[in-house]
Amino acid sequence: MGVRIEVCVDGHVFKSVHEMTEYLNVNYSRLMCYKFKHPEMTYEELYWMYKEKVKPMTVDGHTFTSVKEFAKHLNTNINTLYGYLKRHGGDYISAYYRFKDNKPRQGQQLDCVIDGMEFSSMKEMAEYLNVKPDTFIKYKFRNKCTVEEAYYYFKKKIIKKLNKE
Repeated sequence: MGVRIEVCVDGHVFKSVHEMTEYLNVNYSRLMCYKFKHPEMTYEELYWMYKEKVKPMTVDGHTFTSVKEFAKHLNTNINTLYGYLKRHGGDYISAYYRFKDNKPRQGQQLDCVIDGMEFSSMKEMAEYLNVKPDTFIKYKFRNKCTVEEAYYYFKKKIIKKLNKE
């Protein structure tokens, strides 16, 4: 474990540099790399430098304190968003309108009701049917069918299996 350095600045007492980076919503490794390259800078100076860099952005009435938070709101991979921002000169507004209609990935959010049972993901549905989630998902995509059709396919297989026993 590294040496803990207490940083007191702007009325805040941080028990470690890591705590300060979390407060600033800055990557710890990036700050320490910068500190390594500029050993003459104090942690207080680094605090003020990053405090100026990290400004909350407001887009369409939503306030975001980091690109990570912005990407999560848009259901977009952070690297995809960084690439878009880099190609478009950091235009957060155009990025918002480009990605705002992104739907969560299929495995993340399903909210489906079948036979009175509520499922939040295909994995949950597969586990209910006692089928491997990969098998369920592969069947759905290979046969280009809906989640409901895949559900009924496996339910029918289970019923046939039970009738044979």
